[in-house]
Amino acid sequence: MVWVKDAEDLRFVLFNKAGEDLLGVTRDQLIGKSDYDLFPSEQAEAFVVKDREVLRSGGTIETHEEEILSSTKGVRILRSNRSVVLGAGRPRYIVGLSHDITDLVENDREHLLRQLEDAQRIEALGVVVGKFVHDFNNTLSVIMMAAQSLVGSMESGAAAREDIDEIVTAATRAADLARQLRAISRR
Repeated sequence: MVWVKDAEDLRFVLFNKAGEDLLGVTRDQLIGKSDYDLFPSEQAEAFVVKDREVLRSGGTIETHEEEILSSTKGVRILRSNRSVVLGAGRPRYIVGLSHDITDLVENDREHLLRQLEDAQRIEALGVVVGKFVHDFNNTLSVIMMAAQSLVGSMESGAAAREDIDEIVTAATRAADLARQLRAISRR
């Protein structure tokens, strides 16, 4: 959307077709009007503040996200540049160029929401894994203590002792895996 306002009264003097389509208003309905004639007062005041800012600066300012209410498209988000055009050494016009970035902003928001949801799922998984590892380690401790108690009460060279040693070795490996799993869940 391209528009031009008179620097003295901040009324629109030019408006392109893209602006008509975006706002849902014809050029004839826009020319000679101020922001207060077209937008809710709070929104119009924000536009006027930006216009006065660019007039004071005498240069160009960019607005990254400003919302407008389109009669045909609802709330739209614009990225705008405003520049002063001088005439006889003083500000004569403000020329504006506005891009409708609503879809881009919505896509960014959706992407951020998905990332947040993913992070929350990963955090929840970490909590579940942490609880599992805690309970699993408690079970392994009972197995290890029982196996070690059996080994201590057996005679050396008993055939069952090798089986119990395998139980202790397997429980030790399982405890190591549980520690690794806990470390991963804390990342």
